[in-house]
Amino acid sequence: MIIPETFTEFQSEGEYNKFISIFDFSKKNIASNRFAYKGYYSDKDLACSIVGHTASQTLVIKFQDTEQLHCINGFYLKDMQKTDFNAKEINNI
Repeated sequence: MIIPETFTEFQSEGEYNKFISIFDFSKKNIASNRFAYKGYYSDKDLACSIVGHTASQTLVIKFQDTEQLHCINGFYLKDMQKTDFNAKEINNI
């Protein structure tokens, strides 16, 4: 996991909506703030929510089961929402 040293936590729903609109997530994901992490650091899909961002505009997510924080590129997280996404295949390219 890539744990953020420092990050800015969203202070309002408006701030959250404005920031993540950059990444063009589905309205369903945005409204519920429920996303699936299907990345390299896990063998299974993990439920997470977006809680903030770093100075470099990287998203900070929190895993629902462990409450652990992780930094991730917003467009990569968006790709993970696709049903056919497979991080292991991408990393083998």
